[in-house]
This record gives sequence, structure tokens and C-alpha cells, in this order.
Amino acid sequence: MISDADIQNTLGNDPDNQDSLPLLVDRCKNPDRIVIPFVGAGLSKPFGFPLWGEFLKACVGNRPQLQDKINTRLASNEYEEAASDLTNALPYGVFQSKMAKAFGHSNLSSKGLSGAVDQLTRFPSARVVTTNFDRVLETCFRQNGIELRCFCGGDPQYAVEALNQGQPFVLKLHGDWEHPDHRVLTLLEYEKAYGHSDPKSIDMSRPLPELLGLLLKSRCILFVGCSLAQDRTMRTLRQISKQYSEHIQHFAIVEKPDGGSPDQSAASIEKRRNELAELSITPIWYPKGQHGAVESILTYLAEQMETVFPRPRRDKIPDLGNETVGREADIAELASRLTGDSAADRLITILGAGGCGKTRIAVEVANRVKSHFSRGVGFVPLSDLQIQREDRNLLPSRIGKELGVPELPKHPPHESLLAYFRSGKHLLILDTCEHLTEAVSELAGSILGECSLLKILVTSRRVLGSAYESVYPVSPLAVPASADASASDIAKSSAVQLFIQRAKRRCPDFALDDSNAKYVAGICTALAGIPLAIEIAAARLTIRSPAEMSDETAQLLNEQIKESHLSHWKTLSAAIEWSYRLLAPRSQQFVRDMSVFVGGWTLEAAGAVCDPALQSNDVKDLTSELVDSSLFVRSEAGGRSRFRFLDPIRQCMQQERTLDEIQSQQERHARWFLRLAEEAAPKFLTGEQRKTLDALQPELDNFRQAIGWARDTTLPEIALRIMVGLWRFLEIRAYYTEGLSLANKVLAIPGTESAPELKCRLLSGAGMLKYRMGDFAGAETFFEQCWHIAEARQDSVEMADALSGLGLVAMMKGDFKTAQERQERCRTLEVANGNPRNAAVATYNLGFIALGRGDNETAIARLREALNQFEAAHNDRERAFALDSLARAYIASGRPLQEAKNSASIALEIRRKLVDNKCSADSLRTLGWAAVQAGDYESATNRLKEAMMLARGVDDTRGISEALELLALMNANLGNDANAVFLVSAAAKIRGAYGYALPPALVAQREAALERAKTTMGGEAYHAEWNRAAALDLPDVISEALPASFRKQ
Repeated sequence: MISDADIQNTLGNDPDNQDSLPLLVDRCKNPDRIVIPFVGAGLSKPFGFPLWGEFLKACVGNRPQLQDKINTRLASNEYEEAASDLTNALPYGVFQSKMAKAFGHSNLSSKGLSGAVDQLTRFPSARVVTTNFDRVLETCFRQNGIELRCFCGGDPQYAVEALNQGQPFVLKLHGDWEHPDHRVLTLLEYEKAYGHSDPKSIDMSRPLPELLGLLLKSRCILFVGCSLAQDRTMRTLRQISKQYSEHIQHFAIVEKPDGGSPDQSAASIEKRRNELAELSITPIWYPKGQHGAVESILTYLAEQMETVFPRPRRDKIPDLGNETVGREADIAELASRLTGDSAADRLITILGAGGCGKTRIAVEVANRVKSHFSRGVGFVPLSDLQIQREDRNLLPSRIGKELGVPELPKHPPHESLLAYFRSGKHLLILDTCEHLTEAVSELAGSILGECSLLKILVTSRRVLGSAYESVYPVSPLAVPASADASASDIAKSSAVQLFIQRAKRRCPDFALDDSNAKYVAGICTALAGIPLAIEIAAARLTIRSPAEMSDETAQLLNEQIKESHLSHWKTLSAAIEWSYRLLAPRSQQFVRDMSVFVGGWTLEAAGAVCDPALQSNDVKDLTSELVDSSLFVRSEAGGRSRFRFLDPIRQCMQQERTLDEIQSQQERHARWFLRLAEEAAPKFLTGEQRKTLDALQPELDNFRQAIGWARDTTLPEIALRIMVGLWRFLEIRAYYTEGLSLANKVLAIPGTESAPELKCRLLSGAGMLKYRMGDFAGAETFFEQCWHIAEARQDSVEMADALSGLGLVAMMKGDFKTAQERQERCRTLEVANGNPRNAAVATYNLGFIALGRGDNETAIARLREALNQFEAAHNDRERAFALDSLARAYIASGRPLQEAKNSASIALEIRRKLVDNKCSADSLRTLGWAAVQAGDYESATNRLKEAMMLARGVDDTRGISEALELLALMNANLGNDANAVFLVSAAAKIRGAYGYALPPALVAQREAALERAKTTMGGEAYHAEWNRAAALDLPDVISEALPASFRKQ
């Protein structure tokens, strides 16, 4: 933390700050008066955004007369007049294009935002006010996992509401670069917002002055990055402040004036202090030219506030459970390197033998440096991941899942990681990588090359061989120089300290003294200072004395190797074997049986996989014994106990097994997880969905193991049954890449044709995974394979599944006739099969198709029928689908729009609870459509903007194209014909590239709007606007369409 003395030193030990800074700290730590930052352009400047005056000068171009006029205006702080001159002199489209280029999204797309602005995300209120037009604040907060609701000066009534509740927001007093209708930029716009161009005559009844008044009289404001020059904004704030007899003290972080001579400097400082005092602002001065001090001040304030308002962390760091011994120097060195600026330390590999404490060191380092990595620290265990060359997507997919990064449909999973790690300072820890060195090296090189603020810490027994890699070797703990030394000298050894600490956990009365010191020294020396070996030995203190253990470890080690040098791994193996030999035969068998699990197990799973002769009480007793012996590790997840091995112990125990044991253990393991998958499958689409998904999540490694064993031993039926039960879990939890990889491997097992029903069901599941990824051609291939097998067998259940999938694909392609035919046949089969859930889905699909064909009454009837069935089954996920489609049918049929809003709102609520961003965007578009129809364009804009944001986040190009169509309709209704034409052309390009169809209900409205636009604009202007969008590449179409979506002409 930055100390009080450090920050005063940074500020030049200015006497003026000795009282003012503590006063600001006191305000910041007061929970009854939250400090709200008022952010100026100075905080956006480091990211390439111009100051306002710089932008206005740059807009002039090669126009000498205009240039002189603008320079004169700016010299007099007449920014609004200068903006008016420019907007009058330049065509609207040119000026707006310059705004987009200077302040738009493209300037932030590849930047990780750090520095002073990043420290604001640590302020507990997460509420910010600004007059900036760029999106630096919103982007930086989003990078740190905080979604800010944005309010503009054009809708201050909502901002007043926001001020009176605790939700995060950014209040953009003068609007945003892409929303001219809410912008306060020109003199005319200023007069409209404030009632008069002269601050002395502003209308305090106007919403924006009223809002500013509320801020100044009821909130403590901290001005940062603001020039606070004598421009119109400053004069306006002063005038508003005069309206109130009681004033709250505000603060400003400002550069201290320097007038040249001491007398001139003193006069400049006094003049500046008086100007600020008129606004009740107390300055926090920093030395002239030392703008980096702003970040230091904000960091200091954030740290002070975190002592009162602890900052929630998004870190994923495991709990070690006990104190680390003897590693302070390693931890400090690694922490220093990771927080330093050296390019050589962006990828550090902690290299060492098994059991030497690499993982523990990495976790301690993570906790030491986490405050430095504003976007968080992610710990990803990889000991159980097995990949082949063709499975390289599995590593980024696994990392993404561990960190909660969703895969982007139609994109390889490493692109999702790139988007995530570009967002700011991250530390990624990859644990146990010696079996994945090539894959880890390749992925690390890929993401480090594009994510400048990312650092990676790896633990491994082998170097990666990456060009970015810096190796940090870890040695065992220091052992006593001599066993004959005094107890006090022996106790100085870190290896002995670890033994004592772990021994006290088993025997609280244990103490090192002259009677046992030499034996403890002998144990630690024999075990070569290897931490895990020492822990295992200390755990045996309950049944062995130090003297007995010293003799036994020495004897065992002598047996292991007589003449050659004893490696660290052999020492650890010998220690594990010694502990294992002390167990009774029944316990030894139980340990060997448990080594079949990957990633842990529950007591129920242990009972299913161990020797069938053991009873449940035996399993509990044996598990407790082995936890006490430090051979098992206990943890808790979801209220249930789980157990696991440390990786070196598991490896040693697996080597103790016979071939017959391996076969029987693997089979019992696979059959247990087969049972688990088949019991869970029917619950995935019921009210028990969340509970069932959560129960299966920690078992995913075991499912991978079971499927791999069934594949390797050519047991296609077991592999098929597990995947058939599991694919819906993989779909709902968005394991698209890995789910398809597993499905393809299972389908490739020789003999799957002997289980055609199972093969059909897995083909259908694989088709749905492809469908969710937006790969409709790939989905169709799987569904067709399913159909051919099912039809040949006249298997009505699987024929229905295949028809349902093929109907979905046809529907997405806009072939509604084929889609209806397939869903009708599907529904008939499902009714005959007695499958109510699938029959309800088919009914829903028929309603959706009817809606697409414009048969709204049939659509409403079908969708209501499906909705009733979903509600009866407590199937909320599919209930939301029916509600959203019903809302669309209500809109298309001309029914009261409130009915549509009610249905879509309920659907949105369900989808938000499920954290389903793609479907939430669908419901937001439905609400946006209803608002367009109602002429409520403000609501439509807000809904469609959020829908676009969510759709872009999950790469839902179909959703983006539909949102653009709705925005085009809104623009056409407002008379913004050029915008409407551009947006329709952009949407058409996206749909054409991906084969999406537009719902007929929108087609008619779109065509009518285009005809009006062509008549109004004239053919030449119409085609120019259409071709402008058509000429862009697909990514540019979306980027260019966004500002046009909300632009006024």
C-alpha cells in the first residue's frame, strides 16, 4: 500500500496538501457520503483521445479562414461557439464521421485500459460523472467486471433516479459521441439543455441544471482529469452552486500553477484557489508537469477506501489451508518479477520435481500480487487434461471454462481468450503442465503476442521451450547441516520447520527438543527436504515416534537405491511408499481403488468403485483414516464433501496396481459415471436443471476419463451411453468445442453400428451442439446421418429427433415450408411415442414457423399450447422461448402491445436469471420491436442498444442483423431515410453471408420503409447509401452500422 508519507512525498510535500488530503480521505471512507468522481478529458488523453480543443482544431482541415475563426474562439474558451461554427461549415456526415473516428469504439478495441482511470474501478460506489464523449470509463469498468448503466444529458430524469439508488452508473452530462440527439456540443444544443447560452441566465427548472444542482448540493464530488478552466461549463457550475445557501465540500486533483517567479507563482496559486473556492472545491495539488501523480493519488484513495469497503475479487485462487514454510525468498522474487516491467518475465515457468511445492509457491505468489492485476488472477489446474495434436482446441477451451470465459460461436476457443485477456491486467496460472509443454507453449505464444498486459505463471517438471519463457527453478527445503547440532540450530532449517508445523496438526503437544531433534533432522535429510514427503512423514507421528520414522525412512531409502544417486522423484516415491506400507491391507486396496478417479470423488462414488465387499461405513472410516494420513485431501463443494489425491501421490498409487485391478477399477468407474449421466439426463429440462448441472460440474474430469477408457478398450455401448446422457449438459454449459470433440471420438469407435439407437441419439446431440454454434451446415450433416439410421430401422423415437433438428435448420435458413413439414411429422411421431416434452417442443417449433410464415393466429394458438405444457413441467428455459415468440406473434398480429411487452418481459427475466446472454438479447429485440411499433423510440433505442451489446458479446450475427433491421425501421419512422437504407443494407449483407432469413412480419415493414426512402432521397442517393454498406467487409459493416443506428440527420 502507498503510505501517507509516500503520497505526500509524491505530491512534493506541499504544505497545502497536509490538511486537504486527509480531509479527502476522511470523506472517501465515510459510508454516509460516497465520493463521486467527476472525470475530465485528461484521463482519456493517455489512450489517444484528443482534448476537446485539439479535436475542434483537427476538424478544420485545410480551411484557413475557418481555422482563424476557430483559433480565436478557443483562445476565448468559446468551445460551444467553435463547435457551432464547425457543424455549420461541414456537412453533417463529415463532422459525425470525425466524431466517430476521434472518440469511437475503434480507438478502444485493442487497448487494455490501465493507469489512473483503472483506479476509479476500485472506488466502492462505481458511480462516475463526466462530460467526455468517448467510452473510456464504460470500457474500463467493463474490463473489471462492472457493468455501468449509462445516462446521458438528454435523459437526466432517469439519472436523478440513479443518484438515489446504489446501482453503478456513468452519467454523461453532455452525451455521447454516437448519439447526437442527447449531445450538448454546439451553442444551440447548450441553449436547449440549459435554457440560455449565458450561464448567468440558465433555467434551473430544466432537467440538466436541476440534475447538476442535485449533484453539487448532495454529493461530494472529486474532480479528476478536469482542467476546470474558465469555460462555459465551469461558469455554469459556479452559477448553479450559487443557488444553494448550504454547500458540500468538493475536491479536485489539479496541477499546481507555476507563475515563474515566487511572487508570480504565489499570485497564480491564490487566484486558482479562489476560483475553485467559489465552487466549494478544495484542491489537491500535484507538481507542475508530473501528471503521473494523478494515478498515485487515485491508487492511494482506493487503498484507503478498501480498508472500509473491501473490494470484491474475481480471482480464482485455491485455498492452501495452512501456512507455507521456507519459501519467502522464492515468493518475493517471483512476485517482484511478475509485477515488474521486464518483457522477459511475461511467461515464467516454476520448474521443479514432483512434490517440491511448485503449486504452493504459485498460489502464494498469486495472493501476493493479485492487487497488481486489476482484471484478476486465474488459476487453472491441468494435471488431468490429456490432449492429442488434433485436440489443440481443448486447452484454450479448458482454460476458458475454468475462468468463466464463454466460447464465441463459430470461432475457435483461443479467440475468446484473446478477447478476454486484451481487457486489462491479468495473471494466468497454469498448474502442472509437464505433459502439455508443446500445447501450452503454442497457446502462450499466441495470446502473449496479442495481449500486452497479460502475464502467465506456469508450474511444470519440464521447460516449455517457448520464446517468451523465463525459467525459475525451485529447490527442496533446506535441511539441517548436521543431525548432531543443537535442537535450536536444527529448528532453523526450513524442512524441520515444516515437519514441526505439520506434526502439531496431528499431535498438538509435539515439540522439538534435544530428545527428538536428531531424529527429525534425520527424517528431513533422508527425504531430501522435499515438502510433500515431509508432510507425509509428519502425518505418521500419531503411530510412529520420530526415532522409529528416522530408522524406517533411512531403511526404505536404502532399499530403493543402493549405489546410484537418489533423485528427488525417487525420494518422494519412497516416502509415499513408506507411508503406504504402514497401512493395513484393506486400506492399501482402498487407496489403489481410489487412484482411478480424476479430479476427485464423493463418498457415494468411492463406494461404487471400491471393493464390492466394503460397506458404506467401511468407506467412511477408510476415507477418514487416509485423510489423517495426508494421502487424501478433503474439500467441500455445494455442501458435499469431496476427496482427492495430490498428483504425485496418485501417480505412485497407480503404479501399485496390478493389470487385473486396473481393468476392474476402470470398469466400475465407467459404470458409475454412466449411471450418473443417465440419471441426470431426464432432469436437465425440468425444475431440477440448475441443481443437476451443478452436481455434474465437478465430475467432468471423471466423465472424460470414463469415455476415454471405453474408447480405448473399444466398448462403444458404454461410451455412447455416457455421451448420450451427457451431451445436454455440455450444450447448456456451452462446452461446444469439447462436446463435439468427445462426440466425434465416440462416434469413431469401431462397432458403434451395433448400437444404432444410441448412435442416433448421439448424432442428434452432436447436431444440436453444432446448431448452437451457428454451424447450420454441420448440424444438418449430423441430423441427416441420424435420420438415415433411424429411418432404416423405422425407429420412430430417433426419427422424431432427426426431424426436429432438420426442421430447426430449415427454419434458420428461411425454408419455412420444409421446416413445417418436418416439425409436423416430428410432432405426430412424438405424440405417438408418448413423449410430452418433445411433443411440446415440436408444438412450439410449429408455432414459431407459423409466425415466420405470417400465420399469426395459428402461431398464437400453437405457442400458447406449448407454453401451457412447459409451465406444467416447470421447464422455465423453454417456457421463456414460448413467451418470447408469443410476444412477437402479438406484435405481428396487431394485438395490444402491452400483451407483447408483458410476455417478453417475463421471458427476459427468466433468461437473465439463467445468465443466457444470447437469449436475453432475443427478448430485448422483441421489446425493442414493440417499442418501435408504439412510437416509444427512447425505449426502443435503449432496448436495442443493449441487445446489440449482448449479441456482439456472444458473436450472434443473426441477432445483430435483426437488431439492425429494427433500428432501420425506427430510423425510417423518424424520417432518417439515409440511416435506414444503410442499416438495411448492412443487415442484408450479414444475412447473406450466413444464410439467415428475416421474419416475414418485418419484411413487409422493411420494404415499405425502403420504398418511402427511395422516393424521398431519389435513386442516386438511395443507391449510394446502400452501396456504402455493401462495400464494407463484414466486421466493418457492424462497426460502421452502430453509430448510424442511433444517429439523427
